[in-house]
Amino acid sequence: MCKEYRWRFPGRRHKTEVLIPELERSESLLAAGGLRPFANCTPFKELPVFDAYRATLREKWRNDGPAARWTNWRRPDWARVEVSIFL
Repeated sequence: MCKEYRWRFPGRRHKTEVLIPELERSESLLAAGGLRPFANCTPFKELPVFDAYRATLREKWRNDGPAARWTNWRRPDWARVEVSIFL
């Protein structure tokens, strides 16, 4: 994530980059048993979680605008929003 941020915003560092060493030292405070599955808090319960969140973003961009911008990067294939024009 930090590399991506530096790529998009040359000369800047994301705040989490400063915190990573501290977070690594705190690993022992995490609950045993590993990560839990991601929660699907979207209206698209029938989709796998990542696809559901992508669909939610596309729906938001289509209905609420403005669509997202990609800084120093191309738009990902999943982010294509179909726009209907009514005359």
